[in-house]
Amino acid sequence: MIVRSILCFAIICASCIVPLHAQRSTGSGHEYIPEDSLEVQHVFWIGPTVSGMVSLYFGGLTAKYAGGSAPGSTAQTATTEGGYGAAGGGGGAFEFRPFGDVWSVFAMVCADYRYTSSTTGSKISNDIFAINAEFEIITKSWYLTVSPSVRYMFGRTGAFVYGGLDFEIPVGEQYSGVWQHEYPTGDSVGTEPGAPQTNILFKTTLDLVPRVGIHVGLGHDFLAGLFGYRRQMLTPWFQLSAGTAPVSGASWNGIGMRFGIMWRYGF
Repeated sequence: MIVRSILCFAIICASCIVPLHAQRSTGSGHEYIPEDSLEVQHVFWIGPTVSGMVSLYFGGLTAKYAGGSAPGSTAQTATTEGGYGAAGGGGGAFEFRPFGDVWSVFAMVCADYRYTSSTTGSKISNDIFAINAEFEIITKSWYLTVSPSVRYMFGRTGAFVYGGLDFEIPVGEQYSGVWQHEYPTGDSVGTEPGAPQTNILFKTTLDLVPRVGIHVGLGHDFLAGLFGYRRQMLTPWFQLSAGTAPVSGASWNGIGMRFGIMWRYGF
């Protein structure tokens, strides 16, 4: 009987001692955490990210496409409405996630190449300068974007939402142009070359300025098996962003939808 009591006492003590190394204190007691829990073992996460973006624009944009440089000449301008944009690029992502906390601080620094297009939407006639033309203003530029965020995780499901600020700076070589797309009017032009089916590209200058905005998004962290199992997360994400006008003096602005994926290493 005494031996049996001693064995039972030893078993109970062992069951209490073994999991102690894998417990952490919480506001309501102790919670068992597996040895390989990424949440418990690693606080800092850093790695590369790639993304693509599509944008929808609204408002008006005006650009000069001909004339105005010689004394007494009148500059010809095109005014467009709305438009669309596309972008792609990559950079780095960093996160600080305190042990056992659903809140974390997150930041991305990315460089991407952006293309935008805005059209008049209707045909324009302007003396000898335009017969039956649709104008299109395009831009091609590189941007450096710094995006600090605050993230909230839904427990340990891996899903999260986040929000923060965007600081977008145009860098490197930029190109702006005005397309003049001429369309047939229905009148015969005989054998002489004329306005129908003519496309002319004029180089112009738009003052692209730094942009400040906000974003909200969501994503999901997955354990990754790349280069080994532990200390890695693969995270697809999606966000909506808006901000100040990208062209100085114009009401033209847009909303961006960005899709991306990041791989991060914990330490």
